[in-house]
Amino acid sequence: MRGEGMRTAYFGFCPCCEKETNQVHVVDETTTFNIGGVDVTVPDEYYQCLACGDNYWTGACKDALELAYAEYEKITGKKWKGIYHDK
Repeated sequence: MRGEGMRTAYFGFCPCCEKETNQVHVVDETTTFNIGGVDVTVPDEYYQCLACGDNYWTGACKDALELAYAEYEKITGKKWKGIYHDK
């Protein structure tokens, strides 16, 4: 699930459609992950190509899933160990 974030328009290369197109860099959006039955909402950022509509991430983007696992640990006091996590 995503919340609305700040969008900055620019012209650049899209690795999805492999063309130079109009794009937006989306930051300060939120994404909610359900980890072990716990909803965890964290900041997210990504790029979106306005030609093909695909979203993509670069090394400069924060890793939302990594942030979600860290937040899960803060909320529950337990480190997430995957689908076989002991409750």
